[in-house]
Amino acid sequence: LSAKLRMVLVMTAFALGGLAIFDLVTLRSALVDEKKANVRQVVDMTRSTFQHYNQLATSGQITVDEAQARATEFIQNARYADNNYVFVLGLDTKVILHPIQPKLNGQNGKQVIDVNGVAVLDEMVKAARHPEGGFLNYEWNKPGNDGVFPKLGYAATFKPWGWVITTGVYIDDVDAIFWQTAINDIAVALGMLLLIGAAGLAIDRSTTRPLITITEALDRLAQGDTSVTTDET
Repeated sequence: LSAKLRMVLVMTAFALGGLAIFDLVTLRSALVDEKKANVRQVVDMTRSTFQHYNQLATSGQITVDEAQARATEFIQNARYADNNYVFVLGLDTKVILHPIQPKLNGQNGKQVIDVNGVAVLDEMVKAARHPEGGFLNYEWNKPGNDGVFPKLGYAATFKPWGWVITTGVYIDDVDAIFWQTAINDIAVALGMLLLIGAAGLAIDRSTTRPLITITEALDRLAQGDTSVTTDET
């Protein structure tokens, strides 16, 4: 290959690589943002439900205990997207209600730690203390699967009762989509490079070889060889 053709291929490879990286970074960010929006919406809707029961208690229609009982009953039965759930902590990290692992109810959540040493429930409470709530990345067991999987959690406080509303969703599907897209992008980039290379090689041969032939003929003529002929024009 000529130096110019090699340069074109290198520049094309860099351009395609840059576009692929930008596409993948943008894709992953969009997928994670969608997950964040979903868990935050679930917590916000739960907080609205709690607020409804709290207003009933404030107006004297029911007692605070009754309001909290109705709220926990709601949490006990509520499920969303792939059987995900909401659970409630106290600001002291005490587990008020966990609908999936009832053995945790009333326990100190600070003892719940993932495989990387993250004190999940304690960190959830810390995240919830931020004015807009907060997110947490951690690893957790997935029902029906071996090992642990990445999970994204969100927590926010319900100040009237001093409760922390939390939920989490698995995000391993984000990695699956990311890598599948990466493979597709690489395949497309390689295919384009092969096409460009093949086209460039054809052009290179159609222009370079005639020039070489003519140059050789001129050199022989310069040396006095008048028998030189060429079909190149």
